[in-house]
Amino acid sequence: MFVDFHVHPNLPKSNVDDWLDRWWVNIRRSRLDALVITEHSYKNPERAYTAMVDSRPGSSGTLVFPGVEALTSEGIDVLAFSESDKIYDYEELVTPYALSFDELVDFLGKHGDIVGIIPHPFTPGTTGIISHLGEKRSKKIIDKLGRVEVHNGAMRGVLKVFGETGLSFFMQNKFSRAQKTFDLPKAFYPKKPRLLSAGSDAHSPDCLGAGVRINQAWKSRKDAFRMISSARGTIIKQKLCHPYRDTFTAFSEWWMKKWL
Repeated sequence: MFVDFHVHPNLPKSNVDDWLDRWWVNIRRSRLDALVITEHSYKNPERAYTAMVDSRPGSSGTLVFPGVEALTSEGIDVLAFSESDKIYDYEELVTPYALSFDELVDFLGKHGDIVGIIPHPFTPGTTGIISHLGEKRSKKIIDKLGRVEVHNGAMRGVLKVFGETGLSFFMQNKFSRAQKTFDLPKAFYPKKPRLLSAGSDAHSPDCLGAGVRINQAWKSRKDAFRMISSARGTIIKQKLCHPYRDTFTAFSEWWMKKWL
């Protein structure tokens, strides 16, 4: 099973059907067996999930799981997904800035139907756990939760921008953070991993390609959900990249959050 744990359908205001068709063409090309819809909490994640499910071609066997990229009151991203779309009934997850990070971690601990993941801990942006809580405390939290994103495909494009423009020399700390987001240092893996995830963090259909390949067969949706909730597999790293588009996406979302 090849699964992408971090996908943003990023639905446009017009030509939605054409956009969704493009997603499914690229899902087929990427040979994904499953994907987790983790649209941002401020971009109507339920609509994104429903649209992806409703537009799935009848010939497709790809499983689509509902999720959200929640945003804590401090501005930290946390991925959450479930087997059921009832995840969208939790206002705490789909409302930006509703809970503090500690409150959100406690919330996830009390809801066994939801799987929480710490995404892109070192992101050069403003939404990573390390930017807010520091490396020492972040490592303890990752160890406690046991679930972390060890590869973020969107960073391939960002790294290319750094390299092509020379910003890697002038912004060495940001460049280093992007490298550690693309490939999380083993020192920040949980001591007792429950889930090591990877995803494209795709915001457009042609940015898929990263994920986890699990060497197991599944018989049902429930069986597949059980497998991806405690994934043990090979990390497939992003090969495709759209450097300036990826960088623009990151900047535009940072700007959007300022006006929430």
